[in-house]
Amino acid sequence: MSITAVHFVNWVFWLSLILLIWQFIGYPALLLLITFKSLRRTPREVGAALPRVSIMILAYNEAAVIAKKIENTLSLTYPPELLEVLVVDSASNDGTSVVVSQYTDRGVKYISQKRREGKASAIQFGIAHARHEVIVATDANAFFAPDVLQQTMRYFNNPEIGGVTAAMHQRAGDQGGVSFGGGLYWRVEQWLRGRESRIHSVIGMSGEFAAFRASIFRSVPLNAWYIPGSADDFSMSLYIIRSGKRIAYVSDASVWERAPSNPQDLLKQKVRIITQTLVNVFHRLPAGGHRPMSYFWFIYPSHKVLPLFAPLLLLFLLVTSAGLTAAEPNVLISIVLILQVIIYLFAALHKLVLKSWRISQTCYFFFLIQWSIILGWRDYLLKKDYTVWDKISTSRV
Repeated sequence: MSITAVHFVNWVFWLSLILLIWQFIGYPALLLLITFKSLRRTPREVGAALPRVSIMILAYNEAAVIAKKIENTLSLTYPPELLEVLVVDSASNDGTSVVVSQYTDRGVKYISQKRREGKASAIQFGIAHARHEVIVATDANAFFAPDVLQQTMRYFNNPEIGGVTAAMHQRAGDQGGVSFGGGLYWRVEQWLRGRESRIHSVIGMSGEFAAFRASIFRSVPLNAWYIPGSADDFSMSLYIIRSGKRIAYVSDASVWERAPSNPQDLLKQKVRIITQTLVNVFHRLPAGGHRPMSYFWFIYPSHKVLPLFAPLLLLFLLVTSAGLTAAEPNVLISIVLILQVIIYLFAALHKLVLKSWRISQTCYFFFLIQWSIILGWRDYLLKKDYTVWDKISTSRV
């Protein structure tokens, strides 16, 4: 390579390495440093009264799990006189309504849309029918710990809080790297959300447990906070933050669902989420509700935007480290190249022989996530619309 080419490749190498180190190490480390002395904690007014709550179960063709979901909801240790349970049915045709009708004498309210128009539409439809100011939107295959409402609802006595989300856990659907990797992913995600909540706000509620103030959404049309093809939970979160409120993450409040049991289902799920997130990032940039020096502008690009470019950065890093090592050997660059080769080798070996090794499972899951981001970009550029999508059957119990 010429001197000019070497300089350019060297520049690309260091830029890629720095951005990747920031994403995987620097950002978490700075979060830890900032929150080490607890700059700010989200106040929970423990002595205040519990609010009235509407739990909104979103369903489309969930006859197989809806009874278990309703039983789980009715068994919560929350004062029943403060609780309303609604099933929002998006025009199911599999007998979901028949199952739900068996619970109407126990106070469960059934409402149905005339046609299926996506989860965001179902949320907006349910908000119009819910009686209470605090609403919890939840999926039919997501199950709550008995005390999840006690752990979360008192946060709404704090006027700063516009939303609350719980700790999402995945239960193994297989014995391989998909479920293990998914569990590891959620542990990292929970740690990040906990730290972000303390300094500013969670920027993405989990669709399995998204609690919010209904008044933020009741007076506006659906297109004020959601655009077709975007992620409904991310869209809600951004709108809550734009309205000047914070979203609290409660690590002691547990929600779980079954993990996809095979790589194909994991990819299908992740590709849809990535495509929806790309729509959010590039078609509705966050505005309003943030001071110029708000922590939001530190959290948002680090947690949501930069990871979308990780596969490209990894490719640049692999190619440039290989080229530089061949052109002018350097110990540090050679180490970076060797580490990359080891990660990809373990990912390949997991697929072939080392299915029980935790390190190979982790590398394999990492590779699947990066591949799902690439496929998400493909679907985004091809304008694939995920306003309505097919659920992952293996994630149902």
